[in-house]
Amino acid sequence: MKKKILLLLSVIILATTAITAPTVAQADTVETTTAEQPSYKVTTIKAKTMYTTKKCNVRKEPSAKSKSVGTLKKNQKVTVIGKTKVKGKLWYQIKTKKGNVKFVLASKLCTYKVTAIKAKTMYTTKKCNVRKEPSAKSKSVGTLKKNQKVTVIGKAKVKGKLWYQIKTKKGNVKFVSASVLTTQKKDTSKQETKPSTNNDKDTAKSQAAADKIHQQMREEAKNDKEFMDSLLNSNISLE
Repeated sequence: MKKKILLLLSVIILATTAITAPTVAQADTVETTTAEQPSYKVTTIKAKTMYTTKKCNVRKEPSAKSKSVGTLKKNQKVTVIGKTKVKGKLWYQIKTKKGNVKFVLASKLCTYKVTAIKAKTMYTTKKCNVRKEPSAKSKSVGTLKKNQKVTVIGKAKVKGKLWYQIKTKKGNVKFVSASVLTTQKKDTSKQETKPSTNNDKDTAKSQAAADKIHQQMREEAKNDKEFMDSLLNSNISLE
């Protein structure tokens, strides 16, 4: 009797194990997938100083969905030591003051620092390009006519050259070389007239012709004896 009971219990235990085993294995697979981290490879680069273009988040991993571990203010200096591309977006690896290594989206960083200034009106001295970045090699996003008015809101010095940050009519912020901007608007209403070269030549010819006629008249007068006698008595010279 006892043997039958033990046998029955063994059959029940084996049957229960067979039913529940696939469920446990399935649960393990789901857990592994959820905990999986995004795959990326960081390329180490020579440490360089960069600045933030606006207030931005510092991420634990190179992903917008990654946990934010802090924020950076606009124009804040950071040290970049690496880079990686994840899902088409470039991220920079930065070293914090505490020595930790974190990530910032590359579009939030630049190699120059823009100093904000009180908005002022300036004018172009000639036709010029408006650049995306403060560099002559940067993409031109438009042109300005000579004597065109612009609103300057910032400045940046790159490789010894000064650039002004301007605000366009659409509200975008772009750059123009400081060498083509001035605070004084040129008055185009008064046009200076230069003497005509042709007029100078005509005047010279007329004077030469007049001198020739004058010389001929003097020669004719000298040959006229009666005229010369009257001229001597009047003390008038032909010179």
